[in-house]
Amino acid sequence: MRSVTKPATCRASVFVLSALMVLAGMIRVAPAAAAAPTAEAQAEIAQLLEFLETSGCSFNRNGAWYDPPKAAAHLRDKLRMLSFYGQIGTVADFIDKAATASSVSGQAYEVRCGTSPAIASRQWLYEALARLRACGGHCSRAAPAVPASALPPAD
Repeated sequence: MRSVTKPATCRASVFVLSALMVLAGMIRVAPAAAAAPTAEAQAEIAQLLEFLETSGCSFNRNGAWYDPPKAAAHLRDKLRMLSFYGQIGTVADFIDKAATASSVSGQAYEVRCGTSPAIASRQWLYEALARLRACGGHCSRAAPAVPASALPPAD
């Protein structure tokens, strides 16, 4: 059986084409030039994550319940990734883009505290944000609840 070899020019063309495809892929996924969150927004996001982490509430992601530290760690990872690509400029961006649903499955995240029924993480986080803002970021988890009518409308 005879071995077939490609001419050197064909191999070089394949190499150049492969290099161009890799370079095009790198350009396509380069971070967007968007403004980073303000210091105030970064502080509020950090407070929300700390609030979640110390809440004692379970976090449902893709059908599995996680403890608060694992939930907060997951949301911090999503925050870092989305911030890298210029997708997070405000606290609302963080809640709506990173902490509302799985970017893999699209399934909504839920939070369950004690024996209370689970609620959408978006609602829970906006309520927590309203509580934090109402007490200047120095409040306990026992702060008064915010009515759902005070939440921003769902997208």
